[in-house]
Amino acid sequence: PLVNGVTHIASSLVRGGYNPGVLTSVVLFLPLCAWMVKVLRARGILRTAQLPFLVAAGVAVHAVLIGARLANERGLIGHAAMLVINALNGLVPVAVGLLVERRAAGRSATPAVA
Repeated sequence: PLVNGVTHIASSLVRGGYNPGVLTSVVLFLPLCAWMVKVLRARGILRTAQLPFLVAAGVAVHAVLIGARLANERGLIGHAAMLVINALNGLVPVAVGLLVERRAAGRSATPAVA
């Protein structure tokens, strides 16, 4: 939602007009994402150094969504394939989160003493 919100707002500013999604972005997406990040940081679940991974996951999800839609429009993949890709695409943030968590756990592990 963070990347989606920024995308809608930025495209509206650049093109100089309203587009579907701007109101939702301003009223829901950006405030709720800011609140979510604040709560996750306050509880120690999300560190500042992990924020770029959060944004990267959003960018990756949007790239896949747009790519699947364009591939479908150009006849490269069928509608069913596009739906499957988009359904699986929801796992991208989960995968990024698991990788970041595993990476952080590897750094904080204390080496065994012989």
